[in-house]
Amino acid sequence: WLPDASNYKADVLMARAGIELKEFAIIANDKSRQVEGRMAEAEDALKHIAEARRLVSESTNPAVRARIALLEYNALRAKQESHRVLKLAPIPDSEIELRLVEALNADPTDTQARLTAASIAISRGDHEGALTHASVLIESGKSSVTAFYLASEAAQKLGKTQLAIRYLGRAAEVMPKSMEEAKMSDQARQRVRQSR
Repeated sequence: WLPDASNYKADVLMARAGIELKEFAIIANDKSRQVEGRMAEAEDALKHIAEARRLVSESTNPAVRARIALLEYNALRAKQESHRVLKLAPIPDSEIELRLVEALNADPTDTQARLTAASIAISRGDHEGALTHASVLIESGKSSVTAFYLASEAAQKLGKTQLAIRYLGRAAEVMPKSMEEAKMSDQARQRVRQSR
């Protein structure tokens, strides 16, 4: 348990880190000249994440711990990419992926952590691992079109054609609901804009 002020400050720091990461990602898509000037964004994000981690260190809320670990994972990935572009010393994948493992340990059913882990597994040819990550998410009830798609892709690569087809069918069932939720969200945003 943490006082409300600490939770609020941690949320603000995590939001600031997320914004800095988005800004960095936009700039990082440009050329190395701009990346060099904006690498500080990833560093600032890591500082904010460290402060947020300190503030919520006593938290028993797994979602908070997972969120911080994922933010740190994304900041380190951004920093790793800038090091690659600028031909600086590489940041080892193992150092970065410890944050993903931390997020999964904190909240085994965290949607973003599981989808990230499944995507990494697919890209490395670890189709069994990808299927495991996607299945955990699906079985937890937090499934998404992406989870079903990744599970289907992994099952197909493993030669489990019927399972792959089943996952694609389930993705089709979830998709209209997801699209309807997105439409409702867009409508809510429009109402907020109109009320201003």
